[in-house]
Amino acid sequence: MASLSSIGSMIPRTRARLRVSGLLLGCLFVLLSVGTAAAARSGHLATAAGGAKISAHLTKTSFMSSEAGSVKVIYKFSAPSKSFGYLLTFKNGSKWQTVKNVKKKVSFKGSKSMTVKKVFAGKAVKVGSYRLKLSADGGSKLLSFKVVTDLPGAFNKTSPANGATEQLTTATLSWGSSSNAASYEYCVDTSNDNACAGSWVSIGASGSASPSGLAPGTTYYWQVRAENASGEAYSDGGTWWSFTTWKPTAGSWTTSSGVSFTVSSDQTTIDPFTALFGTGSGYVMLFGHNTPIVNGQFSQTGAFYYSGTFDSPTTAHGTVALNNYCIGYPSSCYTGGPYTWAATWSSP
Repeated sequence: MASLSSIGSMIPRTRARLRVSGLLLGCLFVLLSVGTAAAARSGHLATAAGGAKISAHLTKTSFMSSEAGSVKVIYKFSAPSKSFGYLLTFKNGSKWQTVKNVKKKVSFKGSKSMTVKKVFAGKAVKVGSYRLKLSADGGSKLLSFKVVTDLPGAFNKTSPANGATEQLTTATLSWGSSSNAASYEYCVDTSNDNACAGSWVSIGASGSASPSGLAPGTTYYWQVRAENASGEAYSDGGTWWSFTTWKPTAGSWTTSSGVSFTVSSDQTTIDPFTALFGTGSGYVMLFGHNTPIVNGQFSQTGAFYYSGTFDSPTTAHGTVALNNYCIGYPSSCYTGGPYTWAATWSSP
């Protein structure tokens, strides 16, 4: 058994050990506290860095302003986000100008969508280049899109009226204006097939045109289209119009050179065409019958040949000739001309 003196000598050593143990425990507590706090801070930073991401896309990246109500921005949060916002900017020269800046502090999650018109939130959707930056807690997504000029607006032809007759061969075609139009083209042809059989003629920004080469007594079909960088629009919803140029006046036509002819009541044929030729022994009168008038002109070939062109409803000019024209028995043959003639309408 230990003596009292021995026990007494042990007490100070035991107290020393307890003080050391207490000191070590205190240090350990401090280290644990610091580590816990650091871990908590580290965890908080990790949460911020790994917050909700946002992905997004546009259903169209180039569209007309009239389509802003149908083109959509579709975006998705990778996790619940406590914030959402977007910045819409417009390229003005070399700078980007703010159009709309929206920030919201509510819980957002899942997939969302909104129209471009809603993105503008009442602001005018102007032609040009845009950037749209969408933001969430943990990141952002930058989109780009372009607004192009709307198609030309609806417009109508004005004259000549559809189905008009007795039009001059120098007729002027005219039409109303089309919104957003940069230029116009027209087509005139003789095919009733709602298509341009010839070629479209550019007339710039003008609202009228005077096509060349129109012939008398001919029905023409015509159309106009407005154009810009986005496309084209046809007048009257695509319906072609027609007009018919004047026809020579029906009745008798005379000249001062021995030529006369009659235009039929339907203004489509010459019947008869007569010409008086002088010969060495007298005169011979020759007749042509049922000569069709086509595009304001008529002609007959053969030994007795002639041609004519109507210059107006009451004037015409042409030629007449004989080329070894033989008559009688025994036959007498004649050659002469061609001779020119100028005729005017004289009576119904």
